[in-house]
Amino acid sequence: MVMDGITTVFLDIDNTLWWFERNSEKALATTFRMMGCGEWCHDYEMFHDHYERFNHDLLNGWTSGKLRI
Repeated sequence: MVMDGITTVFLDIDNTLWWFERNSEKALATTFRMMGCGEWCHDYEMFHDHYERFNHDLLNGWTSGKLRI
């Protein structure tokens, strides 16, 4: 693989540099608010729970080879 210009790659396998789950939840909440999603879904926590479940199922499907992109 050619990686012209890339001199450093950070791997954060234990969330010490970037707390992915918390940061992605904050980004989703901000997007939910900014896009006016509260007009059709009044309960953000319910929305987030459904999103997490659906996203997890998609990721499992992709990593198991059952879902192709």
